[in-house]
Amino acid sequence: ETAFSYAYNNPLSECNYTSSHVLSVFGTAQKLIPQYSSGLLTASVLRTMFAPAVGQEYYLEELMLAVEETGLTEKSFVLKALTASL
Repeated sequence: ETAFSYAYNNPLSECNYTSSHVLSVFGTAQKLIPQYSSGLLTASVLRTMFAPAVGQEYYLEELMLAVEETGLTEKSFVLKALTASL
């Protein structure tokens, strides 16, 4: 449920769009819903990149690597260009 809330920016959930929190949420989601986790992770990472910063972000590079590891950037030229520019 948390992974879907982050990906779709559920207004009823209090989502904390920091890189470390997103990585934590999707570490669990990968085990529970592997068939959806790559798309949900990618959507959440993009939301995180455009969310107002709450302080120093230490794991932005890890977020981008996580998206690349899903393989979705190889399937979509637009997504690959977007992640490369961020």
